[in-house]
Amino acid sequence: MSEPSDHRPIVVGVDSDPTRPAALARAADEAARRRAPLCPVRAEGTPTRGYRGSEVPPSWEGWNEELHRSGKQLLAQAVDFVAARHPEVELDAVLAEGDPVWVLGEESRSAAAVVLGPQHLSRAQEVFGSASVALPLMARAHCPVVIVPETEQVTQEPAFFVVGVDGSENSVAAVDLAFEDRTRRGGGPPDRRGGAAP
Repeated sequence: MSEPSDHRPIVVGVDSDPTRPAALARAADEAARRRAPLCPVRAEGTPTRGYRGSEVPPSWEGWNEELHRSGKQLLAQAVDFVAARHPEVELDAVLAEGDPVWVLGEESRSAAAVVLGPQHLSRAQEVFGSASVALPLMARAHCPVVIVPETEQVTQEPAFFVVGVDGSENSVAAVDLAFEDRTRRGGGPPDRRGGAAP
């Protein structure tokens, strides 16, 4: 039986590396399962790429034009990927200027979930670094945030759900969400350890 339609979109952050489509594939599959729209988002922040001492620094307009060009190209590739995988999924791609945490946080206000791929940061970079997106986004998002590992990082098939709980209202909601997701994916009853079966 198909899942009833939820008009709230699944938002997915578009990675700068199109060869790592795990998050986009998971988001597209979830949108198809829920019969929900998919919103690929590419947030372009302040340019940080360096230049050699002998080169003349480009103007801000030049940087901005290049960011928009590459952002549009990445979004076009994402749209093509989803259209090939799930042609029935409604797509609404967004290219935005600003910090990715802020942009995705704003998109989360009307989303069913925000999906991100791994950033491959060290623990110190994830907690303290300015490049971190996942942790600060989880702190400000208005909907569930899903971090999808790359395929080679998944060692158990079928994969299972792990939920961290601390007794708070938020952790109870996390457990509820995990059971809903497991049920949506056709999972069986909880196993003997009390966790969700695959």
